[in-house]
Amino acid sequence: MARHATAICVGLVAMIATAVAEAAPEIWAPASRPAQAVTGKVTFSPTEITFQNGKSLPLASNGQMLFRPEAKAKKILADLYKVTSPDSPVLENGSSLCKGKPVSYMLVWKSESVGKPAGVRILAPFSGQKFTPGSPDDCGRFIYEAGAH
Repeated sequence: MARHATAICVGLVAMIATAVAEAAPEIWAPASRPAQAVTGKVTFSPTEITFQNGKSLPLASNGQMLFRPEAKAKKILADLYKVTSPDSPVLENGSSLCKGKPVSYMLVWKSESVGKPAGVRILAPFSGQKFTPGSPDDCGRFIYEAGAH
């Protein structure tokens, strides 16, 4: 009986993991000047981010973390993604996310600002391991509206 229950639990965990990995990607429309100029429209899923020009970066979920988006700002809960093959793809207008340095990690969170639509997503790419605003690894903030086409 215990083996049967264990097998069912393992099966359910595998199905949930597959469902999460295959979650429908979100379409993000650029809502900030950096997002308009550098990335254009983005298709985001937990396993890949694809930019308007078709370039993409493979992702792996690396959990969540408390992150301070700006010095002295309150901490927020952000999803952390590791870029499984760090790269610096050439995007809109010959731009790149991290000024030519390979992107190693991406933090993604929903805006908590009053008066902003609930579908606002903020993307913070990092070229290294330091998730500190203003560090050499911080590549800026890109703001999008999720669900907009």
